[in-house]
Amino acid sequence: MISRARLLLALKMAEIILTGFDAASGENRRVGVVDVLVATGTVGGGEHPPLSGTGNPNGAVTGYFGQAYLDTAANLWYKCFSDPSGTAWLAIGVGLVGDAASISGSGDPNGAITGTFGQEYLDTVSGLWYKCVSSPSGTSWALLGAGGGPIAGLQYGEAAIANDSETVVVTLPTPYAGTTYSVSTQIVNVTDTTKLAFFTVVTARTVNSFTVKLSGKVPTANYRLSWVTKE
Repeated sequence: MISRARLLLALKMAEIILTGFDAASGENRRVGVVDVLVATGTVGGGEHPPLSGTGNPNGAVTGYFGQAYLDTAANLWYKCFSDPSGTAWLAIGVGLVGDAASISGSGDPNGAITGTFGQEYLDTVSGLWYKCVSSPSGTSWALLGAGGGPIAGLQYGEAAIANDSETVVVTLPTPYAGTTYSVSTQIVNVTDTTKLAFFTVVTARTVNSFTVKLSGKVPTANYRLSWVTKE
């Protein structure tokens, strides 16, 4: 089994983009950077599939040592520290961060669960993550891989870029302890027929946000900034 470190290295060396066919436009639409949240192996040490529910699991949910739990209300991951099982859980990080909150359920969501374009879904039975490729919404989901739980310090998402603007300020879902975190960005436009290419540069970083400047002003409001940060 490939290690998480080797997986991250592979993603660092090559930009991997997930696309899905949009029947309405007849085009392949970009879903987003394949999430480095998707690591190999089953969440929770490989033996027990991940759990999910609404609220903090401490004292309320029984899990096995090393098993993961996703609080779908707070979008927060926990890991069980009761040995061999019990109700002691420790929060280990923010879950998926995107335009729409991640959802979960039992079984393959294809044809059964309605999601918005780019939204993530966790099958709590198999531990597999899916991403919605229906635009603007629908029941078509692309399989991403087996969930590996959140990677510490990792956050990502997409931010709107105002029409005729060349600057974007992104507020981090979870503040960092310092300002030395890395930032990777991409400009996305899956709507306009004619699309312009832009270079980006990070001009400021605080513990709560970062600022990106484009090489020019966007001509429409259909451009978005796809970003990934890692502390």
